[in-house]
Amino acid sequence: MTTFHPLPKQRAQMEIDALVDAEAFGRIQLGFAPADMQDKWHMRMEEGQWLRCYRSWTGHCIYEARFEWGETAEGEGYTIPEAWVNRDPAQYRNEDTAYDARMFIYLVRRLLLGHNVTLPAPNALSHRHKLVHEKHVMGEKDNGRPSVILLD
Repeated sequence: MTTFHPLPKQRAQMEIDALVDAEAFGRIQLGFAPADMQDKWHMRMEEGQWLRCYRSWTGHCIYEARFEWGETAEGEGYTIPEAWVNRDPAQYRNEDTAYDARMFIYLVRRLLLGHNVTLPAPNALSHRHKLVHEKHVMGEKDNGRPSVILLD
């Protein structure tokens, strides 16, 4: 059983522009629990509105985002007015907040909504290292084919 550790005080705020309809939010609320050791993430709703993404092996919280119902220029739905990423170097070494925002959206779309989306990868990685990055981030169960794209 995984022990979950809260997001540390060392954190950075992410800007996430998203509008989620009620049906998709219902699926997000169900979360994602790892089925085996190859699953690298555990995602769950806590306190009714906070989605927290934990590394499955360590239980460290890497991402957390607060969902809130409201109206925007695009229509009604759930927005993410507040989102954070872990910046404790003993728990998570990435420092690119724009990449982290894309990674958080990827995890939601891939693991919670079941979308067939491509894994973002930091621009500085060589092709060979991108494949290693994908295995590290998502495990080996992902259809056996790489799905890495460069970030803008």
